[in-house]
Amino acid sequence: MPYSRRFTLLILLAPAFGMISCGLPKEARVAADRWLLTDCEVGDEGKIEAILAKYKPALEPFFLKELKNGPSGEQIAAVEKESVEQYAERQAPIKDGNGLSTPDLADAAAMTQTQYVTQEREDFIVRYKSQAITGLGIVGGPKAIAALELLAKDGSSPLQGSALHSLDRLAGRKPNRGK
Repeated sequence: MPYSRRFTLLILLAPAFGMISCGLPKEARVAADRWLLTDCEVGDEGKIEAILAKYKPALEPFFLKELKNGPSGEQIAAVEKESVEQYAERQAPIKDGNGLSTPDLADAAAMTQTQYVTQEREDFIVRYKSQAITGLGIVGGPKAIAALELLAKDGSSPLQGSALHSLDRLAGRKPNRGK
């Protein structure tokens, strides 16, 4: 399933997954939930970011919790289910060799369904946590900075670049490193 279709499914199901956090104004909850499930604001061009900035103090604990916990089990299960379907859709062109070079065909055919689903799940979790980090870079706060500094020092973390970028943003520097 294309990423945009998966995003739409997750956004529509977000309340059922318990993503919407109690105590936040509705506008902040909706914007934060949407933020976590996107990696760009195509069509929104800064609108979501402006809402996040409007609710900085209220959103700091929300993004810290999402960074720590990651997506819900239900969200991960939805991504896994969609990944199984996506893998099945990919098999026809692989079997036909339609439009793939020989090396690409060999690489695609070598990946099992389990490997594909695992990769999609792990990518989703990292993207989700990266968005929480970027959210922390918008809302700031002392706890956000402390969490970002820890991640920025962890050279083995796939989230290090996002943390460095968010720290640069909070310091008023134009982010020029990492993701």
